Amino acid sequence: MEKPNIITVKKPKSPISEAYRTLRTNIQFSSFDKEVKTIVITSSAPNEGKTTTAVNLAVTLAQSGHSTIIVDCDQRRPSLHRVFNISNEKGLSNILIGEVSFQEAVKTTEIQNLSLITSGTVPPNPAELLASNKMEKFMNF
Repeated sequence: MEKPNIITVKKPKSPISEAYRTLRTNIQFSSFDKEVKTIVITSSAPNEGKTTTAVNLAVTLAQSGHSTIIVDCDQRRPSLHRVFNISNEKGLSNILIGEVSFQEAVKTTEIQNLSLITSGTVPPNPAELLASNKMEKFMNF
């Protein structure tokens, strides 16, 4: 399987890749008291670079030896499964409604230390699903 077209993978010495590594380092040093375990990347509008930022940040974390899971929480227009060329059949929405376990939904990628949970089946009620108690429990897992 060909590695995904991600700048931090394809051109690791580029200035853009270095900027993502700088972001990773800044996040790691942002909390002195407690290790950062969860990072949320969001914006108010589509096409602002959420996926690009999330993917490249996750790759740099994985490249630095951290076991990393990137989760596609976009229940309206998911895209991470396309970035990594992985099926979106079972993912986050399927975990939240109890169809699959966490372990069943985690997919390995071609990048060492990086796993993926796709968005899963697009639900009829994405806002309610993400605001649910099950989502809160998932985030605190």
